[in-house]
Amino acid sequence: MSEILKKRLVGFFVLISIGLIFLPMFLSPNVSDFKLQLQMDTRSPEVKNKVAESIVEDEITTLIRGLDNNVSRTEPQLYEVDSWDLQVGSFESRSNADSQVKFLREQGFAAYVRSDEQNEVAAFKVLVGPHIDLRQAEEVRSKLRKRHQYRSLLVKHVPSAAVLE
Repeated sequence: MSEILKKRLVGFFVLISIGLIFLPMFLSPNVSDFKLQLQMDTRSPEVKNKVAESIVEDEITTLIRGLDNNVSRTEPQLYEVDSWDLQVGSFESRSNADSQVKFLREQGFAAYVRSDEQNEVAAFKVLVGPHIDLRQAEEVRSKLRKRHQYRSLLVKHVPSAAVLE
C-alpha cells in the first residue's frame, strides 16, 4: 500500500470515530428535559397531577424571575400622554354645571364636570374631552362655537385618578 493511501484511511477512520462519539450528543434530547417530560407525563400512573402542576409552576416562576430581575411591580407605571380638554364653563353651583353637561352630552359632545377650589371658593368646571391631538380639539372647539356660540379655553387634560375630589 502506498503511504498516501494509508494516511487517507487513518484520517477517514478518525473522522468516523469522532462522528460516532459526538453525533449522538447532538441528536439526543437533553437529559434534564427528558426527565421533566417523564415527570409531567400524566398517562403514567405514578405521577400525580399536583406534582406536575407544581413542577410547571416552579419552572414558570424561575423563568419570570430570570426575565425581570430589575423590574419592580409594586407600583403601577403611569405614562404621560399629552391630551387636551376644552373648558366651556365654570360654575359655583354643581346643579348648573350638571345641566350644561347634560345639554352637551345630548348634542353629542363628551362633557364632564371637574370640581376645583380657588381662593377657598368651590368651582365646578365643565370640560369637553379629552382630545388626543390639538387638531381634534380645535375641530371640536369650532363646532361648539358655530353650533352653540360657546367660547372655550384649551387646557391640558388631567386624568381623573390624579385629581383628588
